[in-house]
Amino acid sequence: MGSLEGYGDAAAKVLQSGGVRVFDIIEVERDDGVVIRGVLLPRPHYGDPDVLVLKLPNGYNIGVDARRVRRLRKVGRVEPGRAAPSAPPSLKPGLPRIH
Repeated sequence: MGSLEGYGDAAAKVLQSGGVRVFDIIEVERDDGVVIRGVLLPRPHYGDPDVLVLKLPNGYNIGVDARRVRRLRKVGRVEPGRAAPSAPPSLKPGLPRIH
């Protein structure tokens, strides 16, 4: 896990220049001065391969065009995990059972 597989040439070049891997926390400054911080996600199988996919702290995923990246730096790393299965809801006495 950490491969840049699926990212296009422009994206891979930007990511490699910053020593960044998938699941690193990065800060990206675009050419318009906007700074975005998020976790670099693996590339989906669809969409523009030169768009960096980031998970923001608020949980949203966004794309950043690698051709517009002015500066990129690694600020940390998260370890990918699997979501634990949730417990089934508890039954409430007195309510009908629906099948």
